[in-house]
Amino acid sequence: MSRDAVAELVDRYLNDEAFRMAFARDPDAAIVAAGFELDSEELAALHAHVSAHDNQALKPRVTKYSFGS
Repeated sequence: MSRDAVAELVDRYLNDEAFRMAFARDPDAAIVAAGFELDSEELAALHAHVSAHDNQALKPRVTKYSFGS
């Protein structure tokens, strides 16, 4: 997944309540339904990150992350 695609996924998570709710229920299904394509390594990394942090803690960290090259 490209850096732009990651930025788009994070933006969608932060700004789309329906996507956020779907993601909370089933991250894999929400990602596929939204049209994002993650390989098995990216999905594993996402699962590790999500399981290590709750969704409330994710927003402040993500908004501080720089997506510049």
